[in-house]
Amino acid sequence: MISINPFFIALIGLCFGSFYNVCIYRIPKKISIIKPPSSCPMCGRRLTFFELFPVISYLWQKGRCRGCGSQISWRYPAVELLTSIIFSLIFIKYGLSIHSIGLFVLASILIIITFIDIDLQIIPNAIVIPGIVFGLFFKLRVISEGLLGAVVGFVIIALIIIISRGGM
Repeated sequence: MISINPFFIALIGLCFGSFYNVCIYRIPKKISIIKPPSSCPMCGRRLTFFELFPVISYLWQKGRCRGCGSQISWRYPAVELLTSIIFSLIFIKYGLSIHSIGLFVLASILIIITFIDIDLQIIPNAIVIPGIVFGLFFKLRVISEGLLGAVVGFVIIALIIIISRGGM
């Protein structure tokens, strides 16, 4: 079994949080989340590799764009840290499992929706519809495991009753 350090999950959470900032900014504007590369929303200057490090680049740049000097919102590192904390808590509670991966996805959707809603008082269908589909799939998978367990338990007890002619 592979041992994963919770610190590693926290770093992954920071990176995903950085990507969620892109989603929060671009999805309501109907801009691709893939292209163009990240840039300053004020001056449009493309961010360098070192400016993309979650939280660290914000602190290193003192919350300002290196190109135009405009202030970078505190929400960028806040979303990154929030995602990191939530991912870490999920990992600590459930380890690395199918269940925890499902919770990572659902938490991610909720983080993106929350901050878009705070900004614009909208919740884009581009996030809601895939979120509903994933949530239903995830829930049905969990329910089907429970149903399978119930059926197997029933069959075992039924076989014991049939074989023993009514007794356990």
